[in-house]
Amino acid sequence: MSFNRQPNLPNRRGPFVITAVIVGVILVALISMSGFYADWLWFRSVSFTNVWKTTLETKAFLFVAFGLATSLIIIANVIIAFRRRPMYAPMNIEADNLERYRGQIEPIRLLVTSGLAVALFYFAGSGGSQLWASWLLFKNSTLFGVKDPQFGLDISFFTFRLPFWQSLLEWGISTLILSLIASSVVHYLYGGIRLQAREDRTTVAARVQLSVLLGILVLLKAGAYWLDRYHLALKDGKLITGLTYTDVNAVLPAKAILAGIAVICSLLFFANIVRRSWVLPTAGIALLVISSVLISGVYPSVIQQFQVKPSESSKEAPFIQRNIDSTRAAFGIDNVKVTDYQATIATSAGQLSKDASTISNIRLMDPNVLSATFRQLQQIKPYYGFPESLDIDRYTVNGVARDTVVAVRELNLAGNPSRNWINDHLVYTHGFGFVAAYGNVRDADGKPSFLVGDLPPTKGLGTFEPRVYFGENVPDYSIIGGAKSSTPTELDYPDDSSANGQKNVTYTGKGGVPMGSLFNRFVFALKYQEQRIVLSNLINNDSKILFVRNPRDRVAKVAPWLTLDGDPYPALVDGKIIWIIDGYTTSAGYPYSKSTTLSTATSDALTTNSASITQQSNASINYIRNSVKATVDAYDGTVTLYQWDAKDPVLKTWSKAFPNSVKAKSTISKSLLAHIRYPEDLFRVQRDILSTYHVRTASAFYGGQDFWRVPRDPSTFGGNASAQPPYYLTLKMPGETKSAFSLTTPFVPIGGRENLSAFAAVNSDPGPDYGKISVLQLPRSTNIAGPSQVASNFEAKPIVANSLSLLRQGGSDVVLGNLLTLPVGSGLLYVQPVYVRATANTASYPLLQKVLVSFGDQIGYDDTLQGALDQVFGGNSGTTGATSTTTSTGAAGSKSSDLAAALQSAKQALADGQAALAKGDFTAYGQAQNRLKSAIAAAISAQARK
Repeated sequence: MSFNRQPNLPNRRGPFVITAVIVGVILVALISMSGFYADWLWFRSVSFTNVWKTTLETKAFLFVAFGLATSLIIIANVIIAFRRRPMYAPMNIEADNLERYRGQIEPIRLLVTSGLAVALFYFAGSGGSQLWASWLLFKNSTLFGVKDPQFGLDISFFTFRLPFWQSLLEWGISTLILSLIASSVVHYLYGGIRLQAREDRTTVAARVQLSVLLGILVLLKAGAYWLDRYHLALKDGKLITGLTYTDVNAVLPAKAILAGIAVICSLLFFANIVRRSWVLPTAGIALLVISSVLISGVYPSVIQQFQVKPSESSKEAPFIQRNIDSTRAAFGIDNVKVTDYQATIATSAGQLSKDASTISNIRLMDPNVLSATFRQLQQIKPYYGFPESLDIDRYTVNGVARDTVVAVRELNLAGNPSRNWINDHLVYTHGFGFVAAYGNVRDADGKPSFLVGDLPPTKGLGTFEPRVYFGENVPDYSIIGGAKSSTPTELDYPDDSSANGQKNVTYTGKGGVPMGSLFNRFVFALKYQEQRIVLSNLINNDSKILFVRNPRDRVAKVAPWLTLDGDPYPALVDGKIIWIIDGYTTSAGYPYSKSTTLSTATSDALTTNSASITQQSNASINYIRNSVKATVDAYDGTVTLYQWDAKDPVLKTWSKAFPNSVKAKSTISKSLLAHIRYPEDLFRVQRDILSTYHVRTASAFYGGQDFWRVPRDPSTFGGNASAQPPYYLTLKMPGETKSAFSLTTPFVPIGGRENLSAFAAVNSDPGPDYGKISVLQLPRSTNIAGPSQVASNFEAKPIVANSLSLLRQGGSDVVLGNLLTLPVGSGLLYVQPVYVRATANTASYPLLQKVLVSFGDQIGYDDTLQGALDQVFGGNSGTTGATSTTTSTGAAGSKSSDLAAALQSAKQALADGQAALAKGDFTAYGQAQNRLKSAIAAAISAQARK
């Protein structure tokens, strides 16, 4: 019986295998379609379906166009070659071998051809769809209104049109090469090409087809040579970007000559249709190859060696000037104001009296140091957290603009001790609160003075919606909302007055994708491969799902044509927490402009070492504008794009491609405008370019003796190779009448020296001066210490070295804050906060304990900024009254908050002293008594100023 059943076993397995394969294919298709449909639902939820539709239609059009064209051209040539095969194959050994191959191919010929057609369609279509951005720029190109100096063409030709023409030519050449190979194989296989024949090695049909293909191929090569002429304007050379003397006088005419020779060669191939010899086409190709070597290679080398090199500076001068002018225009530094600054190193009493507004706003609270302090003082619960690097903004408090260190109290699921799917996605759904600390105020212990904080949040900046459903550290997805009558599921914030120790809430915002239908639940169950999305009874008809929640990711999705700043920052705007993200339009097609790599140009000690800042890509650009200011509502996820640079042709082009995506600049509210600032990544790129292109004359540029670089950062990350990051400060530049919120950076000479060469600041206050870059250039004969030298001088001074050494002992560590450079007192002032952090306690955090100051050769070191300044300037810096001795580093400080902070410190110090005395810890008791004395003195000082 078993022998009779055995043969039937494979037949019974067959249907199961087929069924399993079909089910697997269906599942893969369903998962793919679920992602596609969920994507559409997301775009609909943020009202950007036009972006989804335009992008999809463009990619689909290019996929079909390139796929169909490639497949039709190649398969048509294969079919032509097959149908024009000779009826009778010659009798020889080669033909006998080919006959065996033909016999093997014939049964599957149609299948192979069909498979080839499908494969070509798919791969060519996939490649073509990648050109969607290039096609949209080509189709919607906008004039720059500026012509390049060599060809007299508008810049838009190089930026928008040339890239697509080049891609089209590359596609045409590669398609024809594949057609030529495929046709040759078929002709050879079926006897149209006979390699061993003495005469007539190709049939008439083979000769005609191959001649036509080769003729068109060489004709396209002629077009490539012609376009190469224009691409020379974008070529990166050893000296400059763009055409040089050799390019204009040798390479440019050589490309034109080669294009002409290629056209003649193509005509020779077409003539071969009626001739029976390959001699002339072969001679033409040989001529093209030899000409390419001689005219395009040898001749330019001779010109470069014997005409240019002996007098390169004068020969290249006009082309260097083109490069300078184009680069400055392309990177927006053509209107940079460079002023000679005769900086003094001498100090005298009262020297800073005219700079009280700058001194009063010196920011001692370093946002890159205070994250641990914010966590310990404002985290409240372990399932909340703050980013590694905080942000700087400004707010008006009691009628005075104040620099503040700000952050959002976001959700941190890693700190939740009870992790499960329900808690991760249905209960812990959002962060809570906005925290802001004065940039120049501390209490007696060195802690920051919080303007807004705690849970529920204090109202130092008014009432606002504190819930953060969209932030930089949120779950991949959360399912929120529900019927109003149902019991709230989501944790809102911890509350000791509630029975269960927490407040719960149900989301009522407009953000999210509805999950009411079973179909939508099934779609997202497939997308996230989580069956509980369908099965959970906590999800009802009123539920929504939130996904793509990072503000930067949301903007990138609705505006894929933008390059985004790596550090979004939060702001309180009209009673809401709003994320602000700067968007850049970039291009690599601005003629004669220097190319730079985004990742390299924006790299510094902060972007390299901070996990909370997104590093830029390796994209190469030679044009950039901050054309868009984007916002994301932290509560409902609303994404809004605002036009910022109304003159940018690249933005105008993208606005044509995606109409109604970007709102007019005039629609920005005043409250939002108050928090707009100059973007950091743009300034990083501009300062990288400015370090070389502050030089405006060709002779000085060629000499290269006055080039700068950004100094190494000596503070947070030590004296490594990373550049010092730019810093936001409120200061008054020399020659200006009022202070402005600015982004600043110093420069040092290129090479090994570390003395200061220049100081640059860009105005970040929205208004007529926004974006104005001012550069103070120091005399080359004056030796002003740069940041690294100042840091070394600090450590070399005995009193400072001994104090820091003592602070680093006994279970403590010293954290040096940002080393700020300020042009005050007719010279350069350096200020660096010194923080102390206990090392034995995992819950420790940095506290501001000392301030280092340097001006010229003088160094000040004291508990307060005022004390350190007075040490440097003969006992009286001239800013008495501008800074408090203990609790405030600025006269604009909130006196009430100073007094409250001092009293709170005194209360805490008294309690700590009593506790230490009860334990018999007299060392701790003595420290507490010292803190109590400082707090009492601070309170008396604050009361006296009221």
